[in-house]
Amino acid sequence: MATASFNKDFVVTDEKSIQQLKSELCKPRVVEVKKRDQKKDKVKGISLLRQRLSSLDLLEEFGKEETSKLFLDFTCPKKPDVEDFIRFKSIRFEESDSVRTYLILNEEGLILAYFSISFKELYLGGFELAKTQVKKLDGMRKDVERLRVFLIGQLAKNYSVDDNVLTL
Repeated sequence: MATASFNKDFVVTDEKSIQQLKSELCKPRVVEVKKRDQKKDKVKGISLLRQRLSSLDLLEEFGKEETSKLFLDFTCPKKPDVEDFIRFKSIRFEESDSVRTYLILNEEGLILAYFSISFKELYLGGFELAKTQVKKLDGMRKDVERLRVFLIGQLAKNYSVDDNVLTL
């Protein structure tokens, strides 16, 4: 997805897409949640948190210049726009609080991958949805015309790390 998507409004107008969205909204997926070992999950969760940093945390700890240098080592030949985003745009978006970029690091602190998340509004005006469906989507009200949704704007693997086991 191009980085310009953070600055655009998305309005779905074609009938096929509207029908597909309505169809999917009528078929919620059932997810079975298995019993968890809370102590084991806590240890694992803390370990994983140590491996993940927001670029905002890096900015606070190392400063803008050092964080920018770290991002220059990120390479993604399959998608040059995601390489460009982390190197030259992610810090600006982070500072403006319009996008959060999350890094997935290995034990040595090398960036294995990253993803960026932003909020967007989904305009429901073109959809004929039941009020109960709208309330389920909004969580509170059934008369809303717009929903705030998460947008994954960037998702990329770092190909400069030789033993990067992540697959996208």
